[in-house]
Amino acid sequence: MNNTRLDSIYTLRICKENPETFFFTYLRSLHHHRFQSGLIGKRREHDPDTDSICPRSSGSQLIHCLRYVTDFYREHGASLRNIIIFTIGGTTGIKILERLTKEIREFWPEFEGFITVYYEGIFSTYQDKGVSGINLPDVDFYWKDGIIAPEFRRETLSMRDPLFEKCIIYDGGARRYEIHEHVEEVLDFWNKMLERADRIDFTRLLEEKLGCPLGASYEEWIHINHYEEIDERVAKWLYRQEKGYIASLGDATLKEIAAERIEEFTAALRKYML
Repeated sequence: MNNTRLDSIYTLRICKENPETFFFTYLRSLHHHRFQSGLIGKRREHDPDTDSICPRSSGSQLIHCLRYVTDFYREHGASLRNIIIFTIGGTTGIKILERLTKEIREFWPEFEGFITVYYEGIFSTYQDKGVSGINLPDVDFYWKDGIIAPEFRRETLSMRDPLFEKCIIYDGGARRYEIHEHVEEVLDFWNKMLERADRIDFTRLLEEKLGCPLGASYEEWIHINHYEEIDERVAKWLYRQEKGYIASLGDATLKEIAAERIEEFTAALRKYML
């Protein structure tokens, strides 16, 4: 494996056994530990240009990675035809990639653009603190105005509590690299929910989390969730599931949900810390 060092944390590695394949990696330093994440790409045989590069990242790190990669190829007289992204991300990412496409086409006019595969769905981020008054703007993901994968919607609503979490997907980076901080953040959120529970409008909160009014008709629900193109049988099943989920909440209160989540997390911590 031949290494080309880009700076203190970025490395482009060309595989000796298969020179058509390359790996772009970056190291993340936290609390004096270094963690490696990466991008992977494959070049076309007998072609100096690259067909695609497939990064598995998102947000600011993705922007930094892509700029390092494009700079490297420009310095070596090569170009990229397209870039494939696999991500858990949101609608903001679309704007970022549109901006990057314009930047890249300034030096690679034939650049076709980005092919983006969103795992779980295309989410939105809160633009304020939300109904609860706790959420972080431009950080926490939720369903409203997004396009949620039917499978993710079905799985989320198969249980009572996941929909009410601070972020519908949480931050993959924090869960992987800053586990203690992640757990503290989750517990802090539920403690604040418990403290504010009596002052939060549960119906408004539920509508916010579901992304549409509780009384929406099937046709309205389809339009709001951008499900016009999915199989009608699947859509009708999801609609009935959502109505069933709302009914199943019954007399449940936010205080009850918050207290149970706090107990679940603290019990898990006691188990794994022993």
